[in-house]
Amino acid sequence: MATFCLRNESQFTVLHSFADGYPNASLVLGGDGGLYGTVGTDAGCSLFRITTNGAFSIVHSFARCEDGVWSADLLAARDGSLYGTAVERGTDSIYKIATNGVVTVLHSFSRNEHPHGLLLCSDGNLFGTLPMIGPMPPTNGGGVVYRIAADGAFTILHSFIPRGEGINPRHLVRTGDGRLYGATEFGPMFKISSDDSFRTLKVFFGPSSLMVGHNEKVYGTSRSTIFEIATNDFVSVLQSFNGETEAVGPGDLIQASDGTLYGTSYSCARDNAGSLFKITSDGTLTLLHKFTGGEDGRNPTGLLPARDGSLYGVTASGIDRKSGTLFRLRGGKFILVCALGEGAGMPDIEGDDGNLYGTGDAANRRTIFKITPMGRLTIVHTLSKDEWLQGRLARGSDGNLYGVTAGHSSGRIFRIGTRR
Repeated sequence: MATFCLRNESQFTVLHSFADGYPNASLVLGGDGGLYGTVGTDAGCSLFRITTNGAFSIVHSFARCEDGVWSADLLAARDGSLYGTAVERGTDSIYKIATNGVVTVLHSFSRNEHPHGLLLCSDGNLFGTLPMIGPMPPTNGGGVVYRIAADGAFTILHSFIPRGEGINPRHLVRTGDGRLYGATEFGPMFKISSDDSFRTLKVFFGPSSLMVGHNEKVYGTSRSTIFEIATNDFVSVLQSFNGETEAVGPGDLIQASDGTLYGTSYSCARDNAGSLFKITSDGTLTLLHKFTGGEDGRNPTGLLPARDGSLYGVTASGIDRKSGTLFRLRGGKFILVCALGEGAGMPDIEGDDGNLYGTGDAANRRTIFKITPMGRLTIVHTLSKDEWLQGRLARGSDGNLYGVTAGHSSGRIFRIGTRR
């Protein structure tokens, strides 16, 4: 299948260049319509705001902010506030940016505590984890799950005992009725109820993702299974992949409005090419496509939902073991859209123009590309040498896409015009 590759730099506009700054994460849309991000310099780290017309301003500066400490993208709350993490004077902190730009530090940790996996819920509560500290267990604790309430009150919900409870809690998700679930490394799943009571659940080998379904059940994947946690905490295996006729390594799941789960597996034991599957609420697995490693490619790497109900995905490589393929699932039917060729990868986001956008590689340079639903590939912009996209593209209040690039002590904020 041919690839139609064009170049169109007219969509790409630089809004701001950092002379000595290093952007750290994706841009996030704030409640005031501005886009927020973080940048590090020799003097420290700062939060910045940029409008869709390019007006740039520094919102807050942290003193002695260490290099590379922005461990995650900013999180946007329903009220327009933003939350993030920073290290100031060697101490990790979680902060809040109000809609008026005022920054408040909600909690500061000790010097040997480094928060991970910040989860922001609709009621304003923040949840996170602290990994195991010190030598291997049982001489030290196995990690912590904590909560920061909307008023800033900090509570340790549970400290893990390595023997029996696992270590390094992660993959936190929370249901609408307040149940918090997570997984531990080398140990069981766990639940923390709305009354803060703790219990361990079933052990899975290598749980890789959790999601809350439309029915308030929790679904997850491990190396060879897809499992379900019911509202009464009963854990059941919906499907065990046998590695022969099916596959291993299921990735993140996407749930359709009818409750059906869709996903991809990276490899299959017989031909090592992967599969695309769906699984109903009763555990019935249907292989929608088994990749051959030919024109359809091999090793699918995830799915992106489109507004028309389609699911898009890409394979890591194609028939030449180099460039991958783009495929589409619509109405349960697998459609091979195009061979990607150089310059394209997994799309990040769908633009208001109906095209898919993302980043790829061509001739050792990063590119920003778009692909039409019919499979026409356009290189929107080729980044300069030693420059890369920092994080993911974000949709602005005007419908265009925005992003940041980083290089060696430099960076740029850019806009991609996607309005119809």
